[in-house]
Amino acid sequence: MTSPNADYIPEILDPSTEVKLRADLRYGPDDATLWPQPYLENYPYLSVIPHKTQDPHRQKSVMWWLPKASDFEQSNTAMVKGIGSLTGTEMDSVKEQVRSLLKRVRDYRNGEGKNLKKEDGSMLIDSGLVTLVHTWVRLDGSPGTLEEKCMELSEVQRSYLELKAIMDYYAWRLPRIRTKVDPPGADVPGILDVVGCITSQPLIAQECFVAGIPVWLMRDYRILFGGGIRVDQLVPFTEAKSVLTLEDRPGRNYRIIFRGLRSDEGRFKEQHRFMRSRLIWTDHWGECLGDITQPLEMDRHINVGSLTRRLADLESKPARSRTSKPCKLISSVWFPQY
Repeated sequence: MTSPNADYIPEILDPSTEVKLRADLRYGPDDATLWPQPYLENYPYLSVIPHKTQDPHRQKSVMWWLPKASDFEQSNTAMVKGIGSLTGTEMDSVKEQVRSLLKRVRDYRNGEGKNLKKEDGSMLIDSGLVTLVHTWVRLDGSPGTLEEKCMELSEVQRSYLELKAIMDYYAWRLPRIRTKVDPPGADVPGILDVVGCITSQPLIAQECFVAGIPVWLMRDYRILFGGGIRVDQLVPFTEAKSVLTLEDRPGRNYRIIFRGLRSDEGRFKEQHRFMRSRLIWTDHWGECLGDITQPLEMDRHINVGSLTRRLADLESKPARSRTSKPCKLISSVWFPQY
């Protein structure tokens, strides 16, 4: 593996993977906001997601912030304990950055990008904006438990980083790929401060190089013996375990959401689907909550602090038949007003 514009080499991971939430509510080496991913034709913008900063004083560092109990404020109006919202300077910074990006996107679509075509990213930009708005409204406007608010924040952070990457790629990087043959100069600060991508296609590597995207080209090592390839430095692989959180979340056992090849685009579809699957209200026409002859188990829901799908439903558990429990009564639920 070689790179024309990166100063480290990510380790070559196994072709197959099992994707699940880790202790930091990210997906470890399968998370495009943390680690370079194989280049995917339908997700080229993943390569320009901002690189995680290790400097807590930099404003964008809050997009990888994981709240603690001290960042959670109990609700004064809730009738039960354990319900509240995230507060503090980090949360204020998240709000400020979300608003700033939304304004930037709207200004772009009403101005320079007003007549943007679908193939130039118009639909991706618009859908990314809608996703960020929806995830932010849920985080900011609905109370929940600390774990629920942490998961909602993680989805806001992911939506923000992806929308920022979409804007970066289609508004600036793609035009360079189409019109330039030389990489951007040093006069463009922070140009390489993105996660980058891994490819085995020389053309993709050339395009990324021209666009200022860190890229790693995988090829047969015997090519190096033929001469003609300049090697400036040999460096050891950077291991994923040295920079990523791989442990399970304490007290949780979130299920595996994808098994397959890292080159399968389904990895990212399942990540999006999984994080949003909890944000579903009780289905009055679906599986019931209990038997009409038994007292309604409302305490079970009050204890977890939410009438959305319980966090336990996202964890690994033995399979059971949908017909194993008779369905006779569905409780009413509270619907918030946004």
